[in-house]
Amino acid sequence: MKQKFKAKHYIRYMDDILVLVESKDKASAALCEIRHQLEQIGLELNAKSRIGRIQDGFTFLNVNFRLTSTGKVKKKLGKKTIRRELSRLKTLARKLKSGHL
Repeated sequence: MKQKFKAKHYIRYMDDILVLVESKDKASAALCEIRHQLEQIGLELNAKSRIGRIQDGFTFLNVNFRLTSTGKVKKKLGKKTIRRELSRLKTLARKLKSGHL
């Protein structure tokens, strides 16, 4: 991706891929190339794969990224992750209070 499309920002973690490019044309070409490469090895993209503007925000690894009007990037965990972590904290607090921890 970095060599073929000159993508400065390309992130891959396990089966998640994020490519940030300058134009919609480059994004379309990158998406077609990714689809083509995956088809050659017998895989396909899921329905969540899309091309979007960075101003509209995006989710990667269950973290929501938003670009503010000042150009800063804000990150926010997904609701499911927040609920899970709060539940873990409550369980730890109960164990600590009862003396099991």
